[in-house]
Amino acid sequence: MVLVGRVVARTALSAAGVIGRDFELDLLLAVLELPEARLLDLLEEAVAASLLKESRDRAGLFTFTHALVEHARYEDLGTSRCARLHRQVAQALEEQCGDEPGERLGELAGHWVAAVVSTDIAKAVMTGHPNLKGYFGCNEGSMKGVMNAAKELGREGKIVMIGYDAGQQLMDEIRSGVVAGAITQDPIGIGYKSVQALVDALAGKTLPKFIDTGFHWYDKTNIDDPTIAALLYK
Repeated sequence: MVLVGRVVARTALSAAGVIGRDFELDLLLAVLELPEARLLDLLEEAVAASLLKESRDRAGLFTFTHALVEHARYEDLGTSRCARLHRQVAQALEEQCGDEPGERLGELAGHWVAAVVSTDIAKAVMTGHPNLKGYFGCNEGSMKGVMNAAKELGREGKIVMIGYDAGQQLMDEIRSGVVAGAITQDPIGIGYKSVQALVDALAGKTLPKFIDTGFHWYDKTNIDDPTIAALLYK
């Protein structure tokens, strides 16, 4: 029974990770086949374990305490299950919003796009363009599709592939030379620049409209360099 409980809790948090860093209880309920009381118990346990925070100002709103926690839960999902959950979230959002999604239009569109398995999209592109020379995966999920499609279609070594972010599969393929390299964000820079901007704002200074938090190119020649390795996640 303890094992079953852990599996249910893990499934619930993984589904929440599909919704996003912030998620609503009602939306998660619409996706999961769990009684409300049971789901609340699981969420409260996650809050007690410092995995989630519950909003004091808005009932039913929860937030992952760290983006890496959300990412880890998201990564627990297989490709097919992930796509299925994105589809369920999109359908639930459409029910909630009706014909006027308003400010949630971007969120809704994102879930519908993610509901289409990235491997199928990349395979369709490669098949439709047999002379394709390069492919850029603009996030970890889409890059997985690019790598999977190249492998399945025998196009590895024939297409220059460049990724974004990290993840174990991407890092392995870069080390092997199958993927040319990738761009990683700088989470250290993001944190530093965010605090710096907060301090400047409190001091009454005018903040720039855009703040460059930094990025880094990495490939098999520098992927294990300590300054790069500190920015990558598996």
